[in-house]
Amino acid sequence: QIARIEIQLRKYIWSEWEALRESAALAARASFVGGGKVAGIERAVGIVMGRWFPKVKSRYSKDFAKVYYLSRNALWKKVRTGTKFSLAYREGEVPLFEPVQKAGDDFSFGIEPDFDLVDRRAVEALTREQLFWIGEHYDKNISDSIKDVATKVMLEAGLGRDIAANMLRQLIFEKLGWVKTPFGFGGSSAQYFEMIVANAVTTARSHGHLRTMVDLEVSKYEIVNPMDSRTCPVC
Repeated sequence: QIARIEIQLRKYIWSEWEALRESAALAARASFVGGGKVAGIERAVGIVMGRWFPKVKSRYSKDFAKVYYLSRNALWKKVRTGTKFSLAYREGEVPLFEPVQKAGDDFSFGIEPDFDLVDRRAVEALTREQLFWIGEHYDKNISDSIKDVATKVMLEAGLGRDIAANMLRQLIFEKLGWVKTPFGFGGSSAQYFEMIVANAVTTARSHGHLRTMVDLEVSKYEIVNPMDSRTCPVC
């Protein structure tokens, strides 16, 4: 379930970005043809791309909360039943969990953990933190690039208004498909959203697991690298 949520969320926020990317490029062209200067072109693109965050925010927040609660349940059941089933991801498949009661074990835990105010506040705080990375995506990572492109095209407007306008549209479209962050990441918007969603899901899973450990009064645990499809080359 968690893997499915991650895959669908990644596709959703990227597809919404792609839909607006073409509209923003056309808006930039229209502004240029209408006599707009660099600031006007930048503003036209910003207005279009500004619709993205409000559109995906609700879905992103709900899915993040789902992962947290699903991970709470998953670890609760894993500990309660004593199953050896791994919670790691496998390439190309959705991890499933079938609890199997071990013979002779007497577990006093309930069927599911009790969700309370601590859980709700934890989810709210974690969600705010994760939303920063998608909310700031356009403003911090792309706005300056749009300005640079518009300035370059203005300098080459002598080629002819129509030719320059089409060049602007294409360059803006390409820029909106590429991301470079202050932290050194550079890649396509699809890769960026994959990284952001993967990080959000991992964060929700980890905090959900830790909260369950607190409920079950776990005093010690061991971190084992799962070496699954989510394990990076460095790890």
